[in-house]
Amino acid sequence: MTIGRRKFIILATAGTLIAGGTAIGTVLLPGERERNGPPSIRIGAEQCEYCGMVISDTRFAAAWREASGHEQHFDDIGCMVNAARHRDPGAGTSWWVADYRSQSLIEASTARFLFGNSIKTPMDYGVAALARSEDATTLGQSAAAAVSWDEARQRVERKG
Repeated sequence: MTIGRRKFIILATAGTLIAGGTAIGTVLLPGERERNGPPSIRIGAEQCEYCGMVISDTRFAAAWREASGHEQHFDDIGCMVNAARHRDPGAGTSWWVADYRSQSLIEASTARFLFGNSIKTPMDYGVAALARSEDATTLGQSAAAAVSWDEARQRVERKG
C-alpha cells in the first residue's frame, strides 16, 4: 500500500508534533525540579531551610516536596520535623530521608528510624533513617529499636 505525498506530510507532521510534545513535557526550565522521585539535594552547596547550616552530611539529609512541587531541604531529620511544626507544608506533601547506609533518599513513610546519643547528627537530634530495620546493627542497635515515621516525628517533636 502506498500513500500519497500529501498524506505522508500530514502523518509526518502529526508524528513530529506528538514526539515533540512528549519531549517538551520532560524538559525542565532553569530553577525547576523534577516532581517525581526523590528530591535532588546539592550536598555542600545549599543550606538547611530550618537552621541555615550547609547541608554537608549525606547520611542525615532530608527533604519534603509539597503538592505544588516546591521543595524544602534539610541537614537533619530533626530540622525537617521542626520546620513542619512551624510551617505546615500541607496535604499531598511527600517526605524524604537519607538512608544511613546507602545515603540515598527514600520515602520517610517506608523508612525505619533509630534514636540514640551515639548517633551524631548535624544538629544533634540523634536520629538516623534506615531503608530496612535489619540495618540497625550498622548503628550498634537491634532491629527492634527501629520505629516508624509517625513515631519518629513524635519523638523529635517531644525533644523540641
